[in-house]
Amino acid sequence: MLKVKTILSYATFKKSREDRPLSPFLPRKGKREGKKDQSFPILFKKLLISFLIIPFFSFGTISFAAFAGSGEPPEYKMKAVFIYNFAKFVDWPAGKPPNSEKNLSVCVLGDDPFGSNLNVIKGKTIRGRTVENKAPVKIENAKDCDCLFISDSEKSSVAKILEDLKDHDVLTISDMDGFLEAGGIIQFVIDKSKVRFLINMVAAKEAGFKVSSKLLELAKGIKK
Repeated sequence: MLKVKTILSYATFKKSREDRPLSPFLPRKGKREGKKDQSFPILFKKLLISFLIIPFFSFGTISFAAFAGSGEPPEYKMKAVFIYNFAKFVDWPAGKPPNSEKNLSVCVLGDDPFGSNLNVIKGKTIRGRTVENKAPVKIENAKDCDCLFISDSEKSSVAKILEDLKDHDVLTISDMDGFLEAGGIIQFVIDKSKVRFLINMVAAKEAGFKVSSKLLELAKGIKK
C-alpha cells in the first residue's frame, strides 16, 4: 500500500512540474546541482514557439513551415507574427474592434519595412475577424486602422501622429527609438539578436486598451 501511494505521489509531483510554464527569465526551481542552465536564446525560443505557434494551431494556424529555410525567421516576419498576437491578447476600448463583419486591419504608416512579410498573417482570424493588411497608409486613413505600425521614417512627426490618433481606438506599434516616450503603446526592440517588445501601460490605459497578463509576462519592459 505504501509503495502504491509513493508511486502516485511521484506521478502527481512530476505532472505538476511538467505543467509549470517555462519562463525565459528564471531557471526552473530545484535544478540538479552541476546541471548548466539553458541559455537565454534557447529558453526564449522555446517560449516564443509555445506563445506564437501553439495558439495558431488552436485558433487558425500559421504554419511554422512558413519560417523554414534560413533557420531563423526574418526580423519583420517575426514582427508581423508578434502584431498578430498583440491583437489577440489586447482588448479594444468599449467592446471594439467593431463586430466580426468588419475585417481587422493591420496598417503601416510611412516607409514599409515589412514588404511581403505581412502576408504571413493575412487572412488569419482573430475573434471571428479576418486580418487584412494595409501598407502603406496615409495619415488621414490611419484613424480607421485597428493595429498601426508607425515606421521609423515618421519619427520627426510621431508626437503629432499619436496626438491625432487619440480617441480613435488604434493600437499603435513601432520599432523606432523613444516610441513609448512619445506616447506609443508597443515598441519593438532587439535584445541579443532576438525580437522583443516594450509596453506603455500608461498610454494603453489612457486609450482604453486592456492588455492580457500573458502579454505582459512576455514583455521585456513595462512603462507604468
